[in-house]
Amino acid sequence: MGSGRPPAPPTDGLPARTLYAVPPPGTGFTTADLHSGAQLMHYGGDVAEAALAVVLGVGWYTAGGRARARRSRQDAKVRSGPGPVLAGVR
Repeated sequence: MGSGRPPAPPTDGLPARTLYAVPPPGTGFTTADLHSGAQLMHYGGDVAEAALAVVLGVGWYTAGGRARARRSRQDAKVRSGPGPVLAGVR
């Protein structure tokens, strides 16, 4: 039940892997510097993705908590009604 197309190749870290394997022409950097930079790009991207996931998760969690608190306050108002009726008080 697929679309008939082959799956897309993974591109996570592609620039870092390319920089590690083949240095760009005309650069004056040493191979060790290029490898260090490529590793920083590769692993730094993983850290950035994890941080983004945490930020999005916290936002989603707090939005759900605020909505739940709002619903419980509204439910409490509906259940309590207009207030107690005191006998003999006008």
